Amino acid sequence: MQIRQFAVTRHFSLVAILLLPFTLFAQESTRNLAESWEFVPKPGHQADFEAAFREHVAVRVKTGDPRSWDVYVPEVGTQMDTYVVRHCCFAWPEQDSYQEWNIEHSEVFRHWNETVAPHVGSIAHYYYEMDFANSHWPEDKGPAHLLGVTRFDIAPGKAAQFHAARSEISQIALNQGWSAAGNQWSWYDRVGDTPLAGVAIPFENFADMVPGEQQFSAFLVEHMGEENATALMERLSSSISGTSYTIWVRRYDMSTPRN
Repeated sequence: MQIRQFAVTRHFSLVAILLLPFTLFAQESTRNLAESWEFVPKPGHQADFEAAFREHVAVRVKTGDPRSWDVYVPEVGTQMDTYVVRHCCFAWPEQDSYQEWNIEHSEVFRHWNETVAPHVGSIAHYYYEMDFANSHWPEDKGPAHLLGVTRFDIAPGKAAQFHAARSEISQIALNQGWSAAGNQWSWYDRVGDTPLAGVAIPFENFADMVPGEQQFSAFLVEHMGEENATALMERLSSSISGTSYTIWVRRYDMSTPRN
């Protein structure tokens, strides 16, 4: 998300990084969950981890894993050895079915333990709720080559305020032409752990990251007026204790085919 400071107020820098390049997900509202695993290889084991992971992916495909998994690695930052493995989207009952599949195919889990696990230094596991009502993503769009992801640490006791401001911003983008201009985005909330939300923006390539002629800050002022837009950004920024931005690149060689 390429940002230029808008002269009206400093708060617009936040919304610009939040809502650059966002059709609603054409899925049932109950199938709004994503599962994510984050792996960091042991020091010096990165090449072995990748080779073992690719071998494990082949085993899962051959065994008939009902889920497709997309692997992303960071393009920027200090933790460049992180691998995010993600599947979307499903409902909670489907997670029970998937765990049953894993139990029935214990050879897949055994292969992981024998092949990949020896090279893993740390693991994190999360579920995320996708906010389809406030997102804009093409129905037929496959996994993005690049993802610009902004994460928001929600301040204690400020979750309701954050979600209200997020909804208001997104609905303006959806109903006043920002989405019709071809911009795409997807909101999510982490289930459990400390309150965290995020927005992912897809890019076809790095050239696609060049900002359009109109920044979202100017779009918001155009449709709300300067005073109202400033107040809305203040409500959003005051509900957040911190933010971070990462560009993620899809690893096609480590991802499973899309079902």
